[in-house]
Amino acid sequence: MTSNYIMAKLFMFVYLAVKLTKDTHNFQLNSYRQKRYIKWGIPFKFLKIRDLIPLGLILMLNERMLLDVSLMTIYAGLLIVRRHVKAKKPLVYTARVKRLTLALMMAALATMIYVDSYIICSLAIAFSFMYVIVIGSLMSPIESMIKKSYYNDAKRKMQKMKNLKVIGITGSYGKTSTKHVVAHILGEKFYTLMTPGSYNTDMGVTITVRNMLKPIHEVFVVEMGAKQTGDIAKIAKLVNPDIGILTSIGPQHLDTFKTLDNIKKTKYELIDNLKEESLAIFNEENENVKEVSGKRDKDKIYYGLNEVEDIKYTKRGTEFKYKGELFVTKLLGKLNVLNIVAGIKVAESMGMDLNEISAAVRTLESVEHRLELLNKGNMTVIDDAFNSNPEGFEMALDVLKHIEGNNKILVTPGMIELGDKQYELNKEVGIKAAKACDYVVLVGEKQTRPIKDGLDEAGFKKVYIAKSLNEAVNHVSSIASNGDVVLYENDLPDTFNE
Repeated sequence: MTSNYIMAKLFMFVYLAVKLTKDTHNFQLNSYRQKRYIKWGIPFKFLKIRDLIPLGLILMLNERMLLDVSLMTIYAGLLIVRRHVKAKKPLVYTARVKRLTLALMMAALATMIYVDSYIICSLAIAFSFMYVIVIGSLMSPIESMIKKSYYNDAKRKMQKMKNLKVIGITGSYGKTSTKHVVAHILGEKFYTLMTPGSYNTDMGVTITVRNMLKPIHEVFVVEMGAKQTGDIAKIAKLVNPDIGILTSIGPQHLDTFKTLDNIKKTKYELIDNLKEESLAIFNEENENVKEVSGKRDKDKIYYGLNEVEDIKYTKRGTEFKYKGELFVTKLLGKLNVLNIVAGIKVAESMGMDLNEISAAVRTLESVEHRLELLNKGNMTVIDDAFNSNPEGFEMALDVLKHIEGNNKILVTPGMIELGDKQYELNKEVGIKAAKACDYVVLVGEKQTRPIKDGLDEAGFKKVYIAKSLNEAVNHVSSIASNGDVVLYENDLPDTFNE
């Protein structure tokens, strides 16, 4: 065993370790779900041509010393040229990721130590994702046991807090913004905790209960997300809600739910798991929500825009009237007005008067990346970059169309996870964008083809297609003039980069 051989293997291990870190990140972005991860990566996102270069070299060279030095050089070069693009959502080193990373690095090190064949080692590097698939599968039962123990611990803690009022919120969209509105309004009168960030899975809620919920809390506002049937029921059984809000039902995540009926059934799991004598609050603006609300025959109320009057919005926010009371908020758009009405309904059911509620609404801050109003030099920016959906996209276009300003510019990569309706729904927003915008910047030629087709059908010509968000931002900076308004609608995770 020569020193050149050892150095070559060391470079191979380092490169494999870098690749495995990226593979782990993609696994996390796919919610640690094996089927979803495999479906996302096959056929082209897993295997990169550059990682097959060393294999070709090995097959061409016979002299061991020359091969050792060549492999060192190639893998050092690959490490240097490997793109280190800042992730929109970086790898989070949770306890699960740390366990998986330790197992992956041990497997990678064992490969380089005990496998003498350069061919097999180079194949292991090229197909590094297989480590994640295999080791992730082997560790799955252990992770399930750990999750179950944490879940049961959180459930015991919830059962001890007899006076805690729990508000559960779910929907295909609008649930995060509604959560912030409800928690902020109730925070005027009650000591309130809400699930932070995107902690809307059973594990996210479990972590919140175990680490953040205290005996002094009077209200717990819980966002409940789902990718498949049973997800919301599991969260609801953990926290046992007193009030349930169903914000919307639409074709989000059709790739995992398969049918709209499955989505309806899953979202209604919140209502099915409310306490006795509890209150269900339904968004009557959404036809699918109105349909499923018929299954509940008592203790239910509705909220909608028909209860508000004189909606006006400017660069400073929105104002409207509810029951004759003037409400002023920094938030933009009818969708946020709708979310505020949901918050008003919850607050009224808990004994708050309109003066208290109005004062709370006035101090509401925009939720980051959800119709967030920003001033960027000579431009007004509407940041609606988080997880766009058809109805939210349409409402954002309505804000762009009617807000004060000169040229109205849309920047978007389109919508995803819409199943077999993806082309149709994206084309529809393209047609609608033609009526609201003066200029459109599309991010990613392939994934925005449906929007481009809609714009073409509407006869809209001022379109620029960027390869990346950075290119799109730079292009907007080059064309925008004083007083222009730019809407950033959706920002796909790194797993959707073309």
